[in-house]
Amino acid sequence: MALPTLVKTWQFDSNNQVGVNAGNPEDTQRTAFAIKEALTNFGTLPMVVSRSSDGSSTAGAGDKWSTFSDVIVAPIGSNHSWIVLKSQGTIPYEICMDFSDASSHNYELGFLGLSLTGGFNAGAGGTDGSLTTRPTAADEIQLYGANTRWLAGLSTSSSHLSKVHALMSDDGDTMMMIVYINDVPTIVWRFDLLQDPIAGFVNGMHVWVKIQINSTNTLSFSAAMQTDINKWTYDGLSTTRTAYFSYEAFDTTEQATARGFTVANEWDGEWPMYPLGVWTTGTKRGRVGTVSDMWLGSTGTNEADHYPDTGTLHQFAQVGDLIIPWDSTNPLLTS
Repeated sequence: MALPTLVKTWQFDSNNQVGVNAGNPEDTQRTAFAIKEALTNFGTLPMVVSRSSDGSSTAGAGDKWSTFSDVIVAPIGSNHSWIVLKSQGTIPYEICMDFSDASSHNYELGFLGLSLTGGFNAGAGGTDGSLTTRPTAADEIQLYGANTRWLAGLSTSSSHLSKVHALMSDDGDTMMMIVYINDVPTIVWRFDLLQDPIAGFVNGMHVWVKIQINSTNTLSFSAAMQTDINKWTYDGLSTTRTAYFSYEAFDTTEQATARGFTVANEWDGEWPMYPLGVWTTGTKRGRVGTVSDMWLGSTGTNEADHYPDTGTLHQFAQVGDLIIPWDSTNPLLTS
């Protein structure tokens, strides 16, 4: 079987060593800062920081984070850091991360949310934010709320080695961000302007944001395909619905079919790569489009395996149960 042909042209900011076994809060600060840096440093249509706070002296429009120490986690109502990242693609969505924590643990997230209209500001009907309060959006979707351990298994005394990887299509319409903590892909963001959309879903977007609080669980089929609540489709106009990945057909008896292929093809030695679509839930409205350049893989492979596995040419990489484009030069590192 020939390897798939990519739909998109991809940019990579990969293998950023950020968690350095320094303990908390430094590992948390370094990871958050590295996410911002990776997503805003692409050569073509990177995300931009539309608003932010350094948790100390400045809050408002633009990027107030110049170093990892500008990421301050503090109790709700006191000075703390937050940031809003904005897409330059077809749909100007924004992601807001707020580092307020009622428990003063220095490793929990106060809010992770999304505005599909770029609304985290007063001019769009929300609020601008301050040193003590994050900005809000009229259409915000809360993906994770207060006191979320946003890096898997974090505790006050724990230390973590971590790697941050970011991918951005050169049209700005598809983004993926992956954070490995101690060899496990604990955070995955995927924002995808769907290919081959159905009528009425032109410029439709699929959103998937995953945070795992258990440091022993890898990115699983159920998390990627079914049970995680933080999946959305947006028709580019006004309608937002919960939605899931699918492959070919989807039924309760078929959920693990693809992963059941646990050995390579005995004739050519190749592993399967299953195309992914998106279908909406609720009244089971059916397929809305195809995910760009991401495939479901097998559990018979290993984390961070590459395709082809030549040692020098890494066109695709395995992340949990998923296979994604890779930079064809550097192997994907997990810690």
